[in-house]
Amino acid sequence: MQTILYQFKALQKPDPDGHHERIACPTIILTGSEDGTHQSAFALKARIPNCELKVLPGAGHACQMEQPWLFDRFMIEFLAKHGLFPAVSKPTMGGKNRSES
Repeated sequence: MQTILYQFKALQKPDPDGHHERIACPTIILTGSEDGTHQSAFALKARIPNCELKVLPGAGHACQMEQPWLFDRFMIEFLAKHGLFPAVSKPTMGGKNRSES
């Protein structure tokens, strides 16, 4: 219970100046259209340089559980775009992977 109270107290404090603007790594925000914090996602995206935002229509705050197929698709596309998703070698005829040939 104490941990939850610490979280809520921390969330009430303003972010330091330039906090989000200093983010320099690939960033994506996934938000459900029915999430109570949905509208704040757009303002956050505007503060993070080169940030992507994807909306999961009809999903709420737990969009990764409510629409896992769309959440996974958005995440895999984002990770692949930035070279962060491992390549999967496809089996070829004869049972060997292309990387083994």
